Amino acid sequence: VLADEGNVAVCSLEMGEEELQKRLVSQVGRVHMSAMSNNALDSDDWDRVANARAKIMRMPLYVDDRPGQTIAQIRAHVRSVAREGPLAGVVVDYLQLVESSDPRKDRRTHLGEVSRAMKLIAKEFDCPVVALAQLNRKSEERPGKRPMLSDLKETGDIEQDADVVLLLSRDLDDESRAGEVSVIVAKNRHGNTGEATLAWLGHYASMEDAGQEWAP
Repeated sequence: VLADEGNVAVCSLEMGEEELQKRLVSQVGRVHMSAMSNNALDSDDWDRVANARAKIMRMPLYVDDRPGQTIAQIRAHVRSVAREGPLAGVVVDYLQLVESSDPRKDRRTHLGEVSRAMKLIAKEFDCPVVALAQLNRKSEERPGKRPMLSDLKETGDIEQDADVVLLLSRDLDDESRAGEVSVIVAKNRHGNTGEATLAWLGHYASMEDAGQEWAP
């Protein structure tokens, strides 16, 4: 969706560009992930792969997949993408993998600085920053295993700095909901909080509108 509006700077600290491309092909072309992984594509699959790749090549996605990026390197990548044309957004996957430029800093202080840096990048370039973050395992001990804001791993600064916090939850113990993902809007500085349900399409590495109304 962001790529429909302009350039998107992607900083992928976890997955390499090849893996990202594979997931995009699966999502865009509706090609089964396991078929791609096992080289079990039929002629129809190959047609969908070719069409998906053509679409992806036209998307203004600029991926930096170097591991261990620092805040300065992320900002430099965003700046270089902004020079290519209007910047629609920034995606960082994920915050806890951003390296510190000063190894003497403790982990909590460092992640607080990363969180604030994302906020400043959003303001400097006047665009949304979608920053993925890990949760701790406390939610697994909770009835229903539903995540909460306090589960954001290692620092409360992410909760404080973010305008919107979306928590994703799947109830793997309830077979009737195996194909659902709950999107919990735990914080929304400019609107309502609440919950929505999306359809989980793991074979396409994607989620889709489940046709349910927003319940603030």
